[in-house]
Amino acid sequence: MEVKIPLEEKSNRGFPKKGRLLMKYATLMAEMRIVLSIAMLVPCTFFMTGCAMVMYKGEELPPDKVATISSKGVFIRTVDGEKAYGNGKFLPSKLILAPGEHEVGLSLYLQDNVLNYCSGIEYIAFIADAGRNYSARVYWGSSSWTPLIFDLQTKETVHCKKVKRTNKEL
Repeated sequence: MEVKIPLEEKSNRGFPKKGRLLMKYATLMAEMRIVLSIAMLVPCTFFMTGCAMVMYKGEELPPDKVATISSKGVFIRTVDGEKAYGNGKFLPSKLILAPGEHEVGLSLYLQDNVLNYCSGIEYIAFIADAGRNYSARVYWGSSSWTPLIFDLQTKETVHCKKVKRTNKEL
């Protein structure tokens, strides 16, 4: 014979009420995991595919008529005086350039568990050839860093000249 206890008495005994609360909590956590998984899917897809920003005016040119530059370990802050949003640390940025000479502003970003450091902007100029892919990188000296441009096809450093500029607005 089964004795039926009214719901009010059941909740006063502790366990059944806690069980219901635990079930609600578990359901809520499962729903949150689903929402967070979906929320993370979009940025992860974006980070994995990267983004491209066209840095020239005029109509779109085919890939063999433009040059691209990405970054590794440095932020590409400007190209020819125009702000370039993207970075080498978190977003694999890819900028599309018209062939010719370009002035690129790069800054170093360091991060560890305690502090973050973002350097000032160093400007260098280089000549981009059509159909080539370049990477902005950093060379570490004994106590300083030097920005450089690396040709991804030839695996060689491109001739760059340092440009003296003081642009405090970025």
